[in-house]
Amino acid sequence: MTMNNEFYTIISEEVAYRVEAEGDRMILRDPALDPVRQASQIWELLDMGISALVVAPVDADSLADVLTEARDRGKGHCGRYRYRR
Repeated sequence: MTMNNEFYTIISEEVAYRVEAEGDRMILRDPALDPVRQASQIWELLDMGISALVVAPVDADSLADVLTEARDRGKGHCGRYRYRR
């Protein structure tokens, strides 16, 4: 949600450690609690051709379209937010 929160900083560091240990690269975006910005950042990541997507939603309802697109592009989904059309 925002990297000003120590919880998200710690989670990010741990995920980055594991990703890099597997020889992959993590791309991090901070939406700064702005749901419109977060959706835009996810669209940008999808257009970059990412292989996986992990999201801590600012507002899950505002991400329905972009997360549906991520699923349709084969990025899958996990957790409590599942969008179906």
